[in-house]
Amino acid sequence: MEELTNIKLDWNIILGKQIATLQEQFSNIDAAKLFRPIIDLLSSNMIPSRVVISRGEVYAYSYILPSGVLDDRIICTIGFTRDSEDNVDKAETILKWLDELSARSAKLIIIDNMFNGTFLNGTLEKQGYTMDRRIKMKSTLKKIMEMKDKSEFTESLNQETIIMKVDEVDINKISIAQYDAYCDSPEHYLLYRKDGENLTYDILFNGYYGKFLPSPSCVLYNNGVAGACIITDGREEFVNTGVPLIVDIFVNKDFRNNGFSSFLIRYAAEKLQLLGHTEIQLWVNEYSKARSIYRDIGFMDTGEIETLYWKDFRKY
Repeated sequence: MEELTNIKLDWNIILGKQIATLQEQFSNIDAAKLFRPIIDLLSSNMIPSRVVISRGEVYAYSYILPSGVLDDRIICTIGFTRDSEDNVDKAETILKWLDELSARSAKLIIIDNMFNGTFLNGTLEKQGYTMDRRIKMKSTLKKIMEMKDKSEFTESLNQETIIMKVDEVDINKISIAQYDAYCDSPEHYLLYRKDGENLTYDILFNGYYGKFLPSPSCVLYNNGVAGACIITDGREEFVNTGVPLIVDIFVNKDFRNNGFSSFLIRYAAEKLQLLGHTEIQLWVNEYSKARSIYRDIGFMDTGEIETLYWKDFRKY
């Protein structure tokens, strides 16, 4: 078995099966076009990669995706030519490389795409990786507005609990409240932290997940930030591109079970309708309690599922 790092390879051939499978799964996209920038980067050795070859044949590959402003993490893809237990040793070679890279740089490692790797699930767990299975949900704004009368939402609000525009609240206070709210969430690892501070909202506002939409975004305030709902235009989504995306929604622990999440989404839906939109989408952890809340107000699973594996080497 031979390991090759950052050498000249024909990545069109290596990624061919993965591209074809993706095209078959999503017929409304151009999979080859989607992969073209990645193949260009790989072919010019502009991003780190590792290939495992046995008897002259590629069995496994991995590459690191550009993470942009999210410099606290390594985002990677792993692929295998065959989904077979015979590839466990090749997988371990890839994982060792990723672990060493992440530990050396003290970063969070996220495997955000794995092709032909179902055989690897047990191995990943044994090596300290945590699985996060995320579900895409979608609803029409009309359906959300019809699910409950507005008064049912506003009953939960009082003189102490009000809705504010995002730019009316100190971003640092929102960031602190978000971090506290996510501590018991299975998606807590996604928060972007640096020098002990939660800087996730800096990322949300700078366009990383699509253009921030200020009108439907809002903050729930009660002697401090009690919750927030942030909407982007969804242009960075793989499927349903351009459908507004709830990129973040949270309610502080002390204010849960009062219908506030539903109220925040209802508020966003009203504002999005005024902007001419008809749909809204979000991602949620498969086992999150919030998933039932979203269903209750009109969201349905789209069938789009994203399975991530992560391991945290960050030092705070």
